[in-house]
Amino acid sequence: MTTHHTLPTSCTKLCHVIEVERPDADDKESPRVGEVDLVIEKNRFGPTACVTVAAQLHYSRFVDMSQT
Repeated sequence: MTTHHTLPTSCTKLCHVIEVERPDADDKESPRVGEVDLVIEKNRFGPTACVTVAAQLHYSRFVDMSQT
């Protein structure tokens, strides 16, 4: 995943910005149904990254993929 967004100037004072991406939201035939990418766009105190987690939307939560 190589999507990088320019944050608005109002976000410059934020410590953390996390984008939630659901590949299956637009493509119902996606092989990644039930997966969510948490893209850490800004982390003032550490690195940026992309973490894939499992979506348990009926509980309104995300869990580590190894727990599913």
